[in-house]
Amino acid sequence: MTETSQASPDLKDYNLHPVIQDTAKRGLPIPEMPEVWVSRALVNPYYDDEIRAVQTVCVHKKAQMFHQSYGVDKTAFFLFFEGSNLYLMPHDRATAPIGPIAMSTSVPGQNMFAMQGLLNQGSGFLFNQPVDFHLGYSPEANGYKGDAPPTVMQTCNWVWTRKTQETECLPLRWFFTNANNPCGIPYLGLFALATFESFEPSDAADQLDWASARCKNAEAASISLSTALQDAKDTKSFHDAIKGNLKDRPEFWKGSAEQPGQIITGLGPAAKDTVEPEWNKRIKMTGFTYQTSKHDPSEGLGDAAMPLRVYYDWPSTGLQDAHMLTHLSLNQHKWFDADHMDIFLDAEGNDTFVTAQDGHTKFEGHDDTGIVKYNWAAMDHGSAKASLRDNPLICPGEVLNITTLPNDDRHFWVWYTPENKGRLFMEIPQKADVLLVLTDYYTYDMDPPAFPQNWWKEPTKT
Repeated sequence: MTETSQASPDLKDYNLHPVIQDTAKRGLPIPEMPEVWVSRALVNPYYDDEIRAVQTVCVHKKAQMFHQSYGVDKTAFFLFFEGSNLYLMPHDRATAPIGPIAMSTSVPGQNMFAMQGLLNQGSGFLFNQPVDFHLGYSPEANGYKGDAPPTVMQTCNWVWTRKTQETECLPLRWFFTNANNPCGIPYLGLFALATFESFEPSDAADQLDWASARCKNAEAASISLSTALQDAKDTKSFHDAIKGNLKDRPEFWKGSAEQPGQIITGLGPAAKDTVEPEWNKRIKMTGFTYQTSKHDPSEGLGDAAMPLRVYYDWPSTGLQDAHMLTHLSLNQHKWFDADHMDIFLDAEGNDTFVTAQDGHTKFEGHDDTGIVKYNWAAMDHGSAKASLRDNPLICPGEVLNITTLPNDDRHFWVWYTPENKGRLFMEIPQKADVLLVLTDYYTYDMDPPAFPQNWWKEPTKT
């Protein structure tokens, strides 16, 4: 079970200087999943779709998976997969299921992540819970915003697993950069981010036999419904396929406002008067940021996970004197005694430098993207999609608003409290033109002590 996320003094110190601690497991394949597992996940889509709570039962040896998916938009979908066949399950016991619909993904085996090459990176904390970090790669599938590189880029897939006495893989969270379900997980793999309030092994290998038996008398799916679901490349088109083809049969898709909060503690629609997040004029943040794709070590761009600190100051004199510094460790296992990358932002754009441990600094380049204004979310037409209230894992004792901001053919997703305390930032789906894809904030100081002297002064460009 998930314990309420409360930091001990040692953990508070860790959060100020977060790193992935090197362990004997580093480099080993991720463990197999339990033979049977039951989970409750908060899922975040790639595009401008609804936030959902999904309860899942999986029986690997029978290739069975059953999802109960509840959206904050009052939709509810019950989805039973047997092998690669999908059955739409009604919300009552009198109506026959609809199916089978042959899908492109099958219920995977217990080695569903190991077969994708995910390897242990070490241990640390996520939501103040002890976890192992696991990383794997899959070929870039979102397309390229600029010219395609000579070789296919390898994008990052992360799984954070609970550190328990169990030998199996018990995810706390997973994240996929590619929007093409790179690990082949029916339905759940269509979401960018899944955060598991609970993930438990089970001994009941027969608990989905009832669904299998009911589906022997399933109603055949129409060609229109089957084709729409088979062609769906994202969660919105998947859900719209069901609602559009079964609009007169609400027993297959209609839910209620209360249902998401019955699966994920405190989840519900955002309040109508929700104000978009706005930074304080002076803040300091620490955490981890995760790279979009694999880089050759010769590029000097560091490890796939990068501990960071962010300094931000927007003085009363305005834009001309505003500065922001993103200070990154290029070694995921060290904050001190490591090479660092510094990204300086001001009104004229941003400059990037890499400073080696010996003090030598290399100028990496300039970009015209300048400092973000403190009210960036409102300026970019952000919209709160959902809220979490006193969730024991993610925001104990707090409210958290989940907001999306459209950005051409991708979206920014940000998790913020009404007091403007940030927890998470994503820019998805990536088009291989941005270095960083996901950021977790571990500390967020809105009244920080004095910044280092001359923190905003750039090194000489050499």
